[in-house]
Amino acid sequence: MNVTDPRGALIDRALQLGTVATALGAAWAAQAKGTPIGAALAEWLPMTPAALDAFHLAVTGGLIALAAALAIRPAAGAVFALAGWLGLTAVVITARGEAFAAPIMIVAHAARIALPLAWLAWRRAEAPEARRRVLALMQVAIAATFIGHGVEALMGHPKFVDYIVVVGRKWHLWQTDAAGALDAMWVIGVVDIAVGLSIIARPTRPVAMHMAFWGAVTALSRVLYADLGASYEVLIRAAHFTLPLAIAAMASAVAPVAPAAAQTPRSRPVTA
Repeated sequence: MNVTDPRGALIDRALQLGTVATALGAAWAAQAKGTPIGAALAEWLPMTPAALDAFHLAVTGGLIALAAALAIRPAAGAVFALAGWLGLTAVVITARGEAFAAPIMIVAHAARIALPLAWLAWRRAEAPEARRRVLALMQVAIAATFIGHGVEALMGHPKFVDYIVVVGRKWHLWQTDAAGALDAMWVIGVVDIAVGLSIIARPTRPVAMHMAFWGAVTALSRVLYADLGASYEVLIRAAHFTLPLAIAAMASAVAPVAPAAAQTPRSRPVTA
């Protein structure tokens, strides 16, 4: 992909920044609270606390190295390593079954897993058809994440309830209790599912921008709920707003192919 084109460069930069932020967030999270993979290994293998700490230190260093490499270019090895780690994390969370809505964790994590793969694919996409495939990958990934989170909201995720209640009171934005938060989550869940389905049906700029805004708001809510020490929660969710931003740019740059029979003299070829 020729990233010297202004729109192509914007898409490339959004995907790159999101990928690097995700890697840094995963590294910070591994150091701050450990990893589901490490917890699973400690259950399945005779690991001492010191060995587990050493494992998480190695993971942190590895993820920082990946972030540094990806800050330069989307090397295939680094991209697949990051996507593989994020995917394996979601699989382990699902397998352990301890998290709320664990069975849909892979769906909820689809955006962060797909983000580095989409960046690599975008860099390699030259033909319009290849770019349309990248757009389709991004549509499905962000839709899956929004639909997954919408389902969690409809299920009454207790952490989401805490975010709504605590953030409103802490920052004097609104006053509500758990019952009010659950009512709000029904609306949030329905909207999340609706926009997820909408972005698959047609990747319009208004829908993509709404997803970018809401993805950023929900990511930042972790810091508003706790403090700046939880910033890794924002970084690891960078895909929730950078993928929609890239889709918003691509939606007008990548047009669908019209059937040959529908071509008219006034039709213009895709040049993005």
